[in-house]
Parts: sequence; C-alpha cells; structure tokens
Amino acid sequence: MAKPKQRYICSSCGGEFPKWAGKCPDCGEWNTIPQEPIMVAAKKSSTMAGNSMGGIGMGNGYTISTLVPKKFDEIETRGEFSRFMTGIREFDTVLGGGIVQGSVTLIGGEPGIGKSTIILMVSSILAEAGHGVLYISGEESPSQIKNRAERLNATSNNISVLATMDIEQAISHLESGTYRYAVVDSVQSVSSSNLTSAAGTVTQVKHIAYQMMEIAKRKNITLFLIGQVTKDGAVAGPKVLEHLVDTVLYFEGDYNRGLRILRAVKNRFGSTDEVGVFEMSSQGLKSADASMFVSNLNTPMPGKVITPVMEGTRSFLVEVQALVSTTYYQYPKRTTVGFEARRLDMLMAVLDKYCNINLSSYDVYLNIAGGLRVNDPGADLAICAAILSSVKDKPISSQYSFLGEVGLSGEISSVTNINSRLSEAEKFGVTSIVGSERLEFTKSIKHVSIKYVRNLVQLIDSL
Repeated sequence: MAKPKQRYICSSCGGEFPKWAGKCPDCGEWNTIPQEPIMVAAKKSSTMAGNSMGGIGMGNGYTISTLVPKKFDEIETRGEFSRFMTGIREFDTVLGGGIVQGSVTLIGGEPGIGKSTIILMVSSILAEAGHGVLYISGEESPSQIKNRAERLNATSNNISVLATMDIEQAISHLESGTYRYAVVDSVQSVSSSNLTSAAGTVTQVKHIAYQMMEIAKRKNITLFLIGQVTKDGAVAGPKVLEHLVDTVLYFEGDYNRGLRILRAVKNRFGSTDEVGVFEMSSQGLKSADASMFVSNLNTPMPGKVITPVMEGTRSFLVEVQALVSTTYYQYPKRTTVGFEARRLDMLMAVLDKYCNINLSSYDVYLNIAGGLRVNDPGADLAICAAILSSVKDKPISSQYSFLGEVGLSGEISSVTNINSRLSEAEKFGVTSIVGSERLEFTKSIKHVSIKYVRNLVQLIDSL
C-alpha cells in the first residue's frame, strides 16, 4: 500500500499549496484551502490512446506512444458542425443555432433556477427524435426525476435514468455506445472510487470533468454537465472546469416574477453575446416575451425611465428605476441591481462635475426591472435621466426613451444597432428618443423621432 501524502488545494480557484493558509494567496478567499490526501499509485504499463505507429519501450514499466504532428493540409475536417435544433427558441439561440454533436456543455446557476428543468425538457426532445439519452443523477432518485418529467410531459422511453454517485458506473454504460446524449446532474455530486477525496472537492471535480470529456470526445457523445455555483455566482470548483468544456451557460433571473435568463459566457461554436429569456411555469420553462422587462408604462413615476439595450443581436426595452433619498449614514449608500456599481459612481461624478448635481448627501439606489443585467453603455443616458428625475421628483413620460453613452467630460456618444433599438421602442408606444446628435437611422422608423442632445447640460434643459 502506497504511503499517502498531503496537499492543500483551494476549493475556489484550484490553486495548490505546500501548507495550509487561512486566506488563499491566489484568489483572496478565506477558509477555502482544505487538506486533501494524495495516493501515490504504483507504476504500471500503459499505452496512450490513438497510437497507430507503435510504442517505444522505456524500460521502467511505461510505453511511450509515437505521435506525429500534422500540417493543416494533412488534417481532415468535418466541414460545418452538425447541429440539432431542439425547437426551444431561446435555448437554440444561446447555443448559436442548436446543439453541436459531440460537444460538452456546462450549465450553472443557483439552486431552483431551472437547470435540471431545461435539461430534462431538452432530453425529452432529443429522445422523441429517436436518440438515446442517459440521465446520470447523483442528487435525485429515479422516482423524483420521473415525477418532474411527468409534470413537464417529458416521459420518453428513450431516456434512461441512472441514479449513482460512482462515475465509473456511468462511464461503463456510456462505453456501450447505446447513448448519443448524456447528462450529469450534478458534476459536484458524483465521485470516482479511484480517489480518496470526497465528492465536490477540487480533485474530484477535475477528475470527473476529464473522464467525462474524454469519453464524450472519443465516442462522439453530446454531454451536458450541470454545475453548482458558489456564493458569488460562479460555478463551484476550479476554473479549469470552464476551460475544459466547449460551452458554458449561466442561468440567472428574478424569482419573484418567474423570469429566467440564460446567458452564454463561453461558446466555441457560436457567439457569447446572445441571451435567452424564459418564464418559469408549472409546465416548465417557456420562451418569454420581451415585455416582461417593463412594467406599466401608462403610469409615469419619478425615477422611472425606459431605454432600448442590446444583448447580442437582440434588443430589449428595459425599465431603469432610480431612487435618490436623503442619507442618514456617515457615508451615503450606492446600491445597484442589474448594473455595474463602479459605472454608476462614474456617472454620478460626471453629474456632480458638469451639472452641479451634488449627490454626496443622498443615498442612490438603482434597479434594472425584470432581473436583466445590463452591460450596454447605451444605457448611460437613461441612468442619468432616472437619477435627475428622482432628484427633482418629476416624472418622465413613457413616450420618451433615452439612449446614449456618457463620457467623462459629460458628452453623449452614439451607439450601435440604432434601427433595431428604435424598432423595439416603437412596439411599446415610444414616440421620441433622446440621444446623441450622431445617431443615424433609416427612414423606415416612421413613428419615432430623435431629440438630439450633445451633453448632460442639454439633457437637463430638455427635461
């Protein structure tokens, strides 16, 4: 029996250290460096997979395969990737046009956000098309999965459920070649009997990911990995887990309104700018309408402004809500939901510098309605207008929308995809856009006009 050694691995970033520390030197997290044993296995003979030219004996129990590098003109390609359209419009859009055969996809999100629901719906569609699907569950029993499948009307006999925490058993079933698609729910709940560490540790997660990815690529199996998230919203386990897979999807959203947003942060077969919008119902996730991001537009309120933003190739009309109130703290509070806090600080500094709007004695709360996270700089002007509306306690008509990027000198810059934005605003009855004088659009937008402003000073005059 080999003598076990000890090592210390950060459960947040995966860094390895020779001794324990309370704070990880790499990522800065506290109490994330547990002790894990290393079992030193005896050397045994092995030959690398894919060797077609024989091996070279090294005299120490190993056989080294001879691999020959190839030039580009010697490599055979498959042309366009083979995709399967599930029919779930939002899901296919985020993936770049459907599921790529042989790809490995990681789906992360908070508990109850809908990860298992969407995968079970997709598995049912794949099974109905005649493909074998193996659903590997380390968290739920087969009866629990069947109950959810009956509620979703996803009880196809081509779906096989394997409730196990042993990854070796799952791999043995995939080796049979019966299944073309596989799901692991979740990658933190299964473990390998070849390792002594517990399930969910960095060592186990890396090993499971490597093993599943190897068989998926070798057998051309399309694999879905469901991952748990940390308190910061990132997929639990080492960052190498995201580097291994082909696609990384994140679920986020507003629990109170049943809104779910699926966002791609990595995609080797498509764009990472697309988002999918779903609505959670008793029958599962359904493609949602863009109107869920705005509330009652017929009731103008101070601090409420609408603006069209871009998410990938799609435009959404979102509602920006700002509340400016007198502070009772030594330092005023700056709270944002769905918007970057540092960018809000920058916009408030510009308002203070060039518009004489002193916010040092006020708390500022900013919220993007509907649970959408806005990264579009074109929403800057709407943020400033909402803050000004709340400070002056004067509502802005819902027929007006604000669009433009605000610079450090207070000037307002133009944005891209203006025609798509104006078309989306026109659907909701917007008749006038306040924005940069450099905005250009086609004359096909007949019912929306543009009121040009150069800087924030002109914005205040227009308000």
